[in-house]
Amino acid sequence: MKKKIVTSLAAVMAVGAACALAANPFVDVPTDSWAYKSVVELADAGVIQGVDGSYFQGERNITRYEAAEMVAKAMAHMDKASVEQRALINKLADEYADELNNLGVRVSALENRVGNVKLSGDARIRFQHQSSGESSGNDGEGYKNDASWDYRVRVRANAKVNDRTTVTYGISTDDINFADNGTASDNKNIFTDDAKVDYNFGGDHWNLSVGRIDTYVLGGENAYGFQYGDVFDRAELKYTNDHFAATAGYGKFKAGDTVEAAAVEGNGLLGVKTGYGELEGFFGGGRAAGSAAGVYYNDFNGIKGFEADDLWGTYASLNFGKWNALANY
Repeated sequence: MKKKIVTSLAAVMAVGAACALAANPFVDVPTDSWAYKSVVELADAGVIQGVDGSYFQGERNITRYEAAEMVAKAMAHMDKASVEQRALINKLADEYADELNNLGVRVSALENRVGNVKLSGDARIRFQHQSSGESSGNDGEGYKNDASWDYRVRVRANAKVNDRTTVTYGISTDDINFADNGTASDNKNIFTDDAKVDYNFGGDHWNLSVGRIDTYVLGGENAYGFQYGDVFDRAELKYTNDHFAATAGYGKFKAGDTVEAAAVEGNGLLGVKTGYGELEGFFGGGRAAGSAAGVYYNDFNGIKGFEADDLWGTYASLNFGKWNALANY
């Protein structure tokens, strides 16, 4: 087992190595040993340290914790590995999951491993009751019987390309009414509502996000300001640290129930372009930790019938232990 682990990890650590083999740090590993090359590469990469800094003690059985420690260090070099080598590290991480957890390496965090694709999704069935005659989009008769029920299904795929780049793709159905007599094979209501690339750089403080999102939110993470549950194509740059965040972006509203329905009435967001910006400050300690204040602004390039143009707002969110006070203007 030890031979398999050492040679496997050495193969990963040697990825992209162009320099000559480093000097042997262990006095008890002869140059004619089957493990010589692998041991030297692992030592040079910092995966193994040996015993007392001078001895490898290759005949001694290693513990599972020692093996897990080597796996954890190999995980830190995932960006150098090929697809096959990443699969090997993932397999070893699964084998030593308990030991890695005890060493403080959260195996659940391996969802962020390079080359890993995570699938998720949700389904919603909704009942809406209104008295007859209230607005419903159902010829003025209100929601009743099958018209009171609708459903929506969404599927998401998140892929970690490398340590800094993540790709997200998602599809969704519209809110489909149970009163709709369309067949199950009718896919006209399925569309791409999420397709974006996120690139993190600048010491993990800067994030560039380009592509499509399913919800447009501005004015705090909890949507203190504007929120439209519609598809929005945009390019966005954001800077964040522990005390401050600045966001700037530009995009265009696309498909979506609210957008399209409003567009039919002549005042919707379909096709509307907007440049936007947001400044936020984070403060507080103890019970007040997580408090924030910010300002946000939208410059809409309106279309005929869309009345809003320059929209702005400000908010403050103050935490008091289990209580929160929110002010928004």
